[in-house]
Amino acid sequence: MTSPRELQLGVLAPLAPYFGRKVEFASNVKYSGAETEVDDINRQPTAPSGSTTIALRFDAPVPLRKASFLVENLILTMTAANDYIGAKLCDLPDRNVLISNAEFVGTAAFTGDFATNDDPSWGIGTAVASANPIATTAQDVLPIAALTNITAGAATALNASRVGASAADQTNVLVPDSATSALYLNFSCTDTQLASDGTITVNGTFDVYYFDLGNRGS
Repeated sequence: MTSPRELQLGVLAPLAPYFGRKVEFASNVKYSGAETEVDDINRQPTAPSGSTTIALRFDAPVPLRKASFLVENLILTMTAANDYIGAKLCDLPDRNVLISNAEFVGTAAFTGDFATNDDPSWGIGTAVASANPIATTAQDVLPIAALTNITAGAATALNASRVGASAADQTNVLVPDSATSALYLNFSCTDTQLASDGTITVNGTFDVYYFDLGNRGS
């Protein structure tokens, strides 16, 4: 039976010719003995020279986090009185959060008073829909998109990514530290007023990519 030590040596064997050799760096790489710096990417903040009252306590990378949610038969009822509706997709951490990207891949089925010329719109935001059409924070994570020529009862694709949005919509979304921060899936129907209530059944997956910036503000 092969020992862990033998396995380790077997993995490292192809690298043996390189051990002990001087490493040649490209022109944009600085070598300073114990460490390397590639385009200054490894530099860190330092306390003022000679300072006795300021000292660096901690410096480390902040990882990009990914949360993935499965949405199964989420039913929203859009009333004729409002022509908009929203549902919570997830609660955010009670911390300062910087959202870098979000993606939704799924379908929506419209039943009731929805017709092919209603052209409902949808988006994902840090606030639940409160007006028709949805705007501002009701679609600040995934910008509003129209669904044209829907067929009542049939599944209509809901596919969007923040990275695939326009340049103006690709900026990161900063969500301040709050115990009530959340993300919402919102719909509105702007072309034709609904004569009676209609339902929207949503299925799919929702992924959100974010940085946790801590909660020093609370």
